Amino acid sequence: MRVPYSHDRVAKIKTVDGRRWHQQEKHWTVPRTDRTIAQVLALFPGEPTEVDPSLDALHAPRQEKRVLDTDPAMLERLGTALCAWHYVRRTEQAYGHWIKRFTRFHHGRQPAEMAEPEINRFPTHLAVTEKVSASTQNQALAAVLFLYRHGIGRDIGDISEVIRARKPERLPVVMAREEVKAVLANLTGDKWLIAAIMHGAGLRLMECLRLRVQDLDCSRNEILIRDGKGAKDRMTMLPESVKAPRLDHLTKVKTVHQRDLAEGVGPRPASRRPRPQVPQCATGLALALGVSPGSPMGQWQDQRTKSPSH
Repeated sequence: MRVPYSHDRVAKIKTVDGRRWHQQEKHWTVPRTDRTIAQVLALFPGEPTEVDPSLDALHAPRQEKRVLDTDPAMLERLGTALCAWHYVRRTEQAYGHWIKRFTRFHHGRQPAEMAEPEINRFPTHLAVTEKVSASTQNQALAAVLFLYRHGIGRDIGDISEVIRARKPERLPVVMAREEVKAVLANLTGDKWLIAAIMHGAGLRLMECLRLRVQDLDCSRNEILIRDGKGAKDRMTMLPESVKAPRLDHLTKVKTVHQRDLAEGVGPRPASRRPRPQVPQCATGLALALGVSPGSPMGQWQDQRTKSPSH
């Protein structure tokens, strides 16, 4: 069901039990039950509604044959390739999401059975029907090409028939000094420290959150970013304004840690820690595809969801 967008309509949707927002597809879904359908219709009486046929292909029934049901070796090769390329977990999850979307768009057909025409249609559908951005379309196409090159072992030929999403030409938005000061003035504690380091040193959010004490060299005013985007290390400057707050933060964290140890809630001895049963490699891909690594040897087991929702 498609209704025109408005803030009031979004507020109504948020009152439905089991509703879910899909960031990639830019739409809401609700459980397909008589009670939920009646609730949605009651929320939008007299609204101009229409059935969106693209959602049927997008959310195909789960009993359809899936790529993992017939070719677990392909998933193994795909996961190994993602690990070899050192993709971060978020990229693994994104690739798994688009691979699942690709197979559902073609009604559960196996990727090995399809070729360039089917590949061309999927990103074209994203740009023409779903109106996704150019970056979203590029990521979806990259995921499908990665699947064929490394999961199936086939090089894709001509994909020139893909209708590309239009990339908007925008000037970069740069905050003025007064605006930066106003933002920082409304932050305190850890949030202020994170924002100050990100702005002063040019760090991404996850790069900042993964910093360790040994990565900050106050004597040389340097920060070492380890394993950044593209699996690269780099050096950047340490803002002078964060030196004193950094020491205060470390003192506070150390105090909390020592209190936890005294109360017996610190980390257990290494010998008592349970050995991980799930390999860390390519777990993002597994989560996105709805499966989990079954053993340290990398065998994958299907984890089906028993209650489909749309």
